[in-house]
Amino acid sequence: MQMIGKHARVRRDFSRATGQNTGGPKRAKDKNHKKNEEKDEKVAPPPHLMPRNPAYLESEKAKPVKVPAEPDEDEGLPVHWDWRNYQGIISNVLDQGLEAICWSITYVRAIEALFNINRPTAEQKSFSIQHLVNRVNYGKTGVKEVESALSCLKNKGVVHEADCSYRGFSSVCPHDENVRTETIDDFVVISKVDDVILQRLVRRSPVVGSIAMSWDRKKRSIGIFRGDKNEKNLHAVLIIGYGIDENGQLYWLVQSSWGTTWADNGFGRIERKKNATDQSLFAEIYYPVKAGYPQKPKKRRN
Repeated sequence: MQMIGKHARVRRDFSRATGQNTGGPKRAKDKNHKKNEEKDEKVAPPPHLMPRNPAYLESEKAKPVKVPAEPDEDEGLPVHWDWRNYQGIISNVLDQGLEAICWSITYVRAIEALFNINRPTAEQKSFSIQHLVNRVNYGKTGVKEVESALSCLKNKGVVHEADCSYRGFSSVCPHDENVRTETIDDFVVISKVDDVILQRLVRRSPVVGSIAMSWDRKKRSIGIFRGDKNEKNLHAVLIIGYGIDENGQLYWLVQSSWGTTWADNGFGRIERKKNATDQSLFAEIYYPVKAGYPQKPKKRRN
């Protein structure tokens, strides 16, 4: 296990850094990664495509808030699990377009989910993906150094969406250095992924996974993705659940950032290994840690 912080060193080979956007042609950043919005022709998404928009929040209110207690270590896990079944845990699907920012979307959403479990939508947090995009150096193939992105989250925390709203490309933060933040204790990185252990982690809260995968709506829209030995680029997805199909095939449920035209409205299934000795399709996994989170359901007062 590799951890960000004093406990272990982080892998520094980022030639295949998590966050590559392989979904078609890309527009490269200039050499100095300029952030002059006046010279940038890009525009932010319309309101209905923004993170945790009003339409999304309204649709979530019909779902239950309380999550069943997490099983003890010696107890079996449920056969199926899907964090979309609970109010406001999994936000609406985004489309990263030509920007290689899947790393930022998934990292921030993993933290957001951790904070929001067992909270009704009215009390849930909405964190800024944009703030991380603005603060971390990335290029046409993704984040330059995974360590820098995770260290930024651990040391600086996350900013609220209202203070740095989503634009989907690198720009200038509208707030000063005194902006309010929420902090985490750590961001764990695991390079040798064991799907058996990962199952318990995902039952606890959504986890980020990096996987060799390129945008291909036709191939991903039907069935379970079983890996592509010819694919070299890594893409970050949010692992939101797991299950088993009618043929007995184990799978992971993931949310991508390739819009709702990818797979099943932006969600797909990836082969899940049954035994710890079997090599996972995920190259690495990442998940945030904060003492006291996920929160336990609040007891009703009599």
